[in-house]
Amino acid sequence: MVSAKGWVHCRSDLMRCPVDTIQPLDPATQVSVPKEIITHTNFTGEVQGGYDIAMIRLKEPTEKTPISLPPISQNGPRLGVGNILVALGWGLVPDALPPERLQEAGELLFVPNDVCNGFWDDRIDGTMMCAAGTGEFRGQGTCKGDSGGPLLIANAPGSNTSNGRPQLDILVGITSFGEKDCETGSKPGVYAQVAAFHLWIEEIIETDGAAAKVTPTPAATLIEATPSASTSPQDASTTPSTQGDPQESLRLWTAAATGSVRNAEDALDKGADVNFTSGALGDAPLHLAATSGNLEMVQVLIAAGADVNQGRSSDRFTPLVSASKAGHHKVVRALVEANADVELASKAGHTPLMWASFGSHPQVVETLLDARADPNSAVNLQKRPALHFVYQVAAASSDRITNMLLDAGADIDWQDTEKYTPLMAATYFGNPGVANVLVVRGADVSLGDLGGNTAADIICACLSQNACPNGRCKSGGEEAQIEALFK
Repeated sequence: MVSAKGWVHCRSDLMRCPVDTIQPLDPATQVSVPKEIITHTNFTGEVQGGYDIAMIRLKEPTEKTPISLPPISQNGPRLGVGNILVALGWGLVPDALPPERLQEAGELLFVPNDVCNGFWDDRIDGTMMCAAGTGEFRGQGTCKGDSGGPLLIANAPGSNTSNGRPQLDILVGITSFGEKDCETGSKPGVYAQVAAFHLWIEEIIETDGAAAKVTPTPAATLIEATPSASTSPQDASTTPSTQGDPQESLRLWTAAATGSVRNAEDALDKGADVNFTSGALGDAPLHLAATSGNLEMVQVLIAAGADVNQGRSSDRFTPLVSASKAGHHKVVRALVEANADVELASKAGHTPLMWASFGSHPQVVETLLDARADPNSAVNLQKRPALHFVYQVAAASSDRITNMLLDAGADIDWQDTEKYTPLMAATYFGNPGVANVLVVRGADVSLGDLGGNTAADIICACLSQNACPNGRCKSGGEEAQIEALFK
């Protein structure tokens, strides 16, 4: 968060911004010593009182490219419901030790202040902003040690920050506070909203630190208000869709993203639309709960009338597809018991059974088959049923799934559009266990693909395409095991 003139924007709690004690971990890290620190005059020493920002002047100008600040005008980028943000920091990793490298918390969802106040008892003022983590970063997303780190609108082509250009990132927030138990907490994280201090930052820099009493500009320069029920959809994957109370619907959606059952129940009681959709993928609350495996949340939403067959606008993933892919067998069972359609496939034509087989989740496979999922359903472009997808994980669980699918009537010699059989998939990707089950159970080893290659001809051929899962076939062990099956 370095400016062009050697200033750093930081939290006011300077004990958590020790720039003079950071040790470089690689040549790309530049260590700078502070010359002057200016804390905002309205900061009381209590982070929940707002104005949690300071400026640090470095002794020597940095060589690093300065980050962009959010614009003061109404014409620049504005944050709306479901915008994806990225936080960086040196916070504690799961083993409670400081990380060796700068950490990234991706896919943090912007939460409007009026919704965030429902989690923080109306403590969120115009100098603050909120973001909530989902998936791997469920909860507030940042943790102890991340304070003072940046919250960014990251330049991320294809939603991949590694493909982006850091000089195009925009600093929108600075990590301020959150729940003490950041791993299990359910409240959004709170950040100093940089747009509210843009003029103050510029004045400090231009006056060489003399202008420290400039009043923050209104928070509305960056943050959009909670959408009304009459919002016109422009992009189904990002524009919220609701039939209930807009604010309570967004509060429900945020509660599902962060795992707060209490807030979800309260929002439902106050008129939230249980099928409200938002975010980059067009998730409904039930999608979020199913993806994270939050069984209690799933049960609450189903009881409130959530559509168990609702497809995400981006990829048509149903809650059952999401839960099956993630291997949350208890959630899968709850959805099946609520009459979720086990045959509804994603936009790419992948059914819950295919995803469960690919991920090697035997309990999910068992539940789906008990619910009459068709093991020979092949609605994807390549016309491949579930048995073609078991190759991915080389483990006893995949061997078990292979037997389960065959016992349920899967065609052992099904040929896809390229004439590939399940056995060919197993040999190509170097899965000895699955290949053994198929051979033992009578797979036709003489069948050839469009090029005339049999399963024995393409053992570990994934090496030529650098496509072998989890480094398989490189040692030669898998290849030898599979070759023995054909002797």
